[in-house]
Amino acid sequence: MAQFILRAVKTDENPAFMKVGGFGGSACVDQHRGGLTAVGLDANPINAVAKTGKHLAANLPAIKLGWRISSSGTGMGGAKCVDVITGHGSRVAHVAEAGKMTKYAGFLRGINVGGHRKIPMPDLRRLIIGKTSDPRARTYINSGNVVFASDRDKAALTTKLRTGIQEEFGLDVPVLLLTDDELVAVLASCPAPAAAGNLVYAYLCFDPPQMNKAELDGLQAASETVRVVGRTVWLVAPDGVGRSKLAAKMEKLTGVQVTARNLNTLRKMVEMLDG
Repeated sequence: MAQFILRAVKTDENPAFMKVGGFGGSACVDQHRGGLTAVGLDANPINAVAKTGKHLAANLPAIKLGWRISSSGTGMGGAKCVDVITGHGSRVAHVAEAGKMTKYAGFLRGINVGGHRKIPMPDLRRLIIGKTSDPRARTYINSGNVVFASDRDKAALTTKLRTGIQEEFGLDVPVLLLTDDELVAVLASCPAPAAAGNLVYAYLCFDPPQMNKAELDGLQAASETVRVVGRTVWLVAPDGVGRSKLAAKMEKLTGVQVTARNLNTLRKMVEMLDG
């Protein structure tokens, strides 16, 4: 089932009831958002009814719906706008946008390290929710890992989140976003999936790595494995990452900005995206 979000962008009254309609195909309420509570389907199975006691403000996230797209191409396929009307038939939002929801994993670089560049995770989660309109956005441990869903493109989201963090916390923090499919592909490329998760690190590169092979060969221990897959540099350090000469200099060796996460963290992030 394709996932879409509808966002009302213009309103002129505060209804007790609102109805999203005008689509072919069948529809069901998947999740409520933005203070709207789904109360079921009306007599027309194409329409979904919701109730709210809040004002419909500009850019208020409406209901997230799961649309079943028919083979004949009806339903949400290709739709650009919707009408939101009250139960009495008066229009309250005559412009809305519809977009497919994408799940993202976000990795913040260099926060909460050694007591510096502090960002509390509850505060980060609130910021992510505010910037993405996803109330289910979550964080994982203090190294700055977030999961959320959005209908916006990756480049726009990256800029929005980095700017928001700078405005909220006064820190310029690079943000690397991967879609759920991209993160699954990264995990699948791990050269040692059976190894202890804290001995395997993925260095996620913001740009294609330009490896300094001569210096890498001089620092790599005989027990270590290094594999470059796309924009990910894997390091397997059986003797411990803390003892690895490579780990300490990996960003210099790649020639680009990186943010590192161990295998345990990446597995947990995929699990959260699937949840």
